[in-house]
Amino acid sequence: MHKGSITSAGVVLGSFLTAVSANAAPLLDASYSPTGTNTLIVGSRLSSAETFTVLNTGTMTSAAVELGYFGTPTADIRLQIRTLTSGLPSELSTGSSVLASASLSYTSIGTAPSWVTFNFTDFAVTAGQQLALVMTSATTGGEYAWRGDFSWPKFSYPSGTYSGGRAYTEGTSTVPQHLTWGDLSLCNTTCNNPALADFSFRTFVDPTVSAVPEPSTWAMMILGFAGVGFMAYRRKSKSALIAA
Repeated sequence: MHKGSITSAGVVLGSFLTAVSANAAPLLDASYSPTGTNTLIVGSRLSSAETFTVLNTGTMTSAAVELGYFGTPTADIRLQIRTLTSGLPSELSTGSSVLASASLSYTSIGTAPSWVTFNFTDFAVTAGQQLALVMTSATTGGEYAWRGDFSWPKFSYPSGTYSGGRAYTEGTSTVPQHLTWGDLSLCNTTCNNPALADFSFRTFVDPTVSAVPEPSTWAMMILGFAGVGFMAYRRKSKSALIAA
């Protein structure tokens, strides 16, 4: 075997080791920080969501939002990353539409809205992909509050300015404005033109090489190992002939 073949095998092996090496610290990806101090309730009567656009291809590792609570919540608050259906967050809380899920107790959240991080199992994302952060809770006492910028017709709240998505709410039969995902029209049953609204959020993506090699990398690695084995066989055979 030629020296060039040995070098190629070494390069393939080095590439493989790089691929399975530990990833670097995740980077801040898509995010939005409201200018106002208003919050929206998240509880058993109402779910909230913010759609967003991924900026970096890689693996998403966590997300953070500005949360607070009042009263004494009786259940954890859950954050899910869901796919979109016709531009809206998926209404399915289980299955393939849920890419990640994590929960926090109110005891790990302050009463005043502050940034809290939800860590979940990493999943692959692609730059330009549109997803949704969905906040839900089964609490029947106390409520959670998610900070955001809202502009309702009858109030002078600041408007959300995030260009990669927007805020949505989904109610129940006791909140008839939105039995499915809709804009933030909560002031009364006819107030359905609330201008712009966005929730606070931060997503974190590790843009480094995936820990699982691509099929082409596996193929090159196998060929490289085969070459190294053949080289050892040739050397052994040559040594045997010289000894004879």
